[in-house]
Amino acid sequence: MGLSALMQKIRQAPPVARAAVLFVSLTAILTALLVWDFPPRQYALQAGEVSRVRISAPRSLTYNSASRTREAQDKAAAAITDVYDAPDPQIGRQQLTRAQSVLNYLDSLRHDPYLTFADKQRQIGDLPELSLSNAVLSQTLATDDARWALIARESLGALEQVMRSEVRPEQVGDARASLRRFVSRELNTDETVLVSELARGFVVANSLPNPERTTALRDQARRAVPPVSITIRQDETVLREGEVITTGTIEALEQLGLLQTRGGLREIAGQGLLAGLLSAVLAFYFMTQPPDIWGQWRRISLILALSTALVFAAKLMVPGGAAQAYLLPMPAMAMTLALFMGAPSAVAVMMCLSLIIGQLAGDARALETIAYVIAGSVMGAVSVNRIERLNAFAGAGLVITITNWAVMAAFIGPNPPTEGLQIALLVGAGLLNSILSVSLALAGYSLAGHYLDITTPVQLMDLSRPTHPLLRKLLLQAPGTYHHTLLISNMAERAAELIGADPLLARVAAYYHDIGKTVQPYFFIENQIDRDNPHDELNDPVESARIVISHVPDGIALARKHRLPRPIVDVIAQHHGTMLAAYFYHRARMQSPNGEVNESLFRYPGPRPQTREAAIVMLADGSEATVRALRPATAEELDEILQKIFRERLAAGELDDSNLRLRDLGHIRQAFHEILQGQFHPRITYPSDSREPLPEPPRGIWLESRNVPAREE
Repeated sequence: MGLSALMQKIRQAPPVARAAVLFVSLTAILTALLVWDFPPRQYALQAGEVSRVRISAPRSLTYNSASRTREAQDKAAAAITDVYDAPDPQIGRQQLTRAQSVLNYLDSLRHDPYLTFADKQRQIGDLPELSLSNAVLSQTLATDDARWALIARESLGALEQVMRSEVRPEQVGDARASLRRFVSRELNTDETVLVSELARGFVVANSLPNPERTTALRDQARRAVPPVSITIRQDETVLREGEVITTGTIEALEQLGLLQTRGGLREIAGQGLLAGLLSAVLAFYFMTQPPDIWGQWRRISLILALSTALVFAAKLMVPGGAAQAYLLPMPAMAMTLALFMGAPSAVAVMMCLSLIIGQLAGDARALETIAYVIAGSVMGAVSVNRIERLNAFAGAGLVITITNWAVMAAFIGPNPPTEGLQIALLVGAGLLNSILSVSLALAGYSLAGHYLDITTPVQLMDLSRPTHPLLRKLLLQAPGTYHHTLLISNMAERAAELIGADPLLARVAAYYHDIGKTVQPYFFIENQIDRDNPHDELNDPVESARIVISHVPDGIALARKHRLPRPIVDVIAQHHGTMLAAYFYHRARMQSPNGEVNESLFRYPGPRPQTREAAIVMLADGSEATVRALRPATAEELDEILQKIFRERLAAGELDDSNLRLRDLGHIRQAFHEILQGQFHPRITYPSDSREPLPEPPRGIWLESRNVPAREE
């Protein structure tokens, strides 16, 4: 398969194939741009390392420090001491009961004559509450019953006094040491020590910590700490050489965009998923649009090229701060797409790409950045949607400027800047963004139209001027054809407006559809004013048909010589489709002995109309010529003629490739009827002052290629 055949096959790909190409290409481009770490970060640092470089802040920045806030919260929480429950009297009663049992047990051991001292020492050692030395144990066993009763009573009394007060776990030692203060003075020193030793093991904590209340109070203290705001001024030293890197330093570098990012498969997958979702939305949207909006591969190339340039610029500008993000010329892309594909398509692309821009801005500025780029882009696209003069870009720039300022004002908040320099920077950023966007849109408008062979409204307006060399040539050498094209252009423009086609393209294409007739103008009836018909001298239907049909390739050659846009050249080639030069075909059959002729000699080379505008010009051309020949006297006759022309073109298959619907044909016929009725309305013949008879009307009207027989007047 040759290259030309391959390109033709690509151009004829169905909408699904074009949508798939857009989806795959845009997903790959956006994923690569999002994952690609540019501009490269200068510092790959980790907390705890010793810095080998000195880093200064490239710009001023104020941010809420998560690490500093966390430190302040930890400090506030640490200031909250443990919360304890109130003393539990049940614990005191339990300990007194236990102490009474142990003292009774000791008293029984004291009076047991069968146990040796060692046996008594061993059994008393098994009691967990008692830890008596040999001297204290000997004193306990040797004390008489009266003094022992007093010692036991004082032990229980001292224990009861201590357990009535609050005793926390960390206060148990102090509480045990305080037992001696509650011993009666009736006891001597040794007996007081014995009381303390007997009761101390039963002193336990009766006020326990409450972890739930403590945690709640500490959490409340954390929440009460406001975020710690850190301000870094431009050129301030963030990290010194030889300094240990802290988490706060890492945070500051990250906020300034100076910390190297390290992506992995998870990041690539996430960025690819985002790019794929947005690309799928755009591909589905464009797949549902008419082919004349995006059906050409060069329009897909334009979307891919502009998206690549925009995301690349956003990665350079948006992470640098709000000031740089305000300068991102996103409206330039919106205006360029709107000029070539219409405002709805431009807005759809901008809506998807704005989410990419918002992600690059970070969580803190995402909403503001998205609102800023969407508002300016939408207003820019709408402002130039149907632009026909270059000076209209100035109005678009003014609209974008006002929109930028409005979005800035909406996100300034309750504390607007008071310094004149800050206000001037914001105002200047919004103005500079619009100037830059309009300038880039103008440049892209010209470059895309030239290199991508995309016809622009400004090009069409320039071609519509009567001073264009081809139109001047048509006026001077084929005046009848020139006036014929003027009427055709009005019909085509009106019909295109009614069905939603491009009215400007239809009108300008009609101007040039018959420029090939300037090569041999007098072989066409509309230029034969007061002249003999040269076809009568030829008397050769084949040669006459060749001359008439040649105005199509002659027109294509002239159009290419003067570098007319491709859509105009296509209309020239398609405005007769593959129809027959019917008059000469029937004439040749009449001259043939057996009535058979080679039909291909009388058929236009085509192709059939491939766009709605080309089909409209074909129908307008045939309708105007037929009505001019038959001159209907009533509106009903005019409508009957138009219906006949439309039926013939439809039955012959000439409209099969034009994307016209039956409903569109009704609107087109209505537009033609309105204009032709005003052009060919019946006129009365005014009487002459002289007595000479009125001149006879022409005996016949010849049609060069219409499928309508000549009629005698």
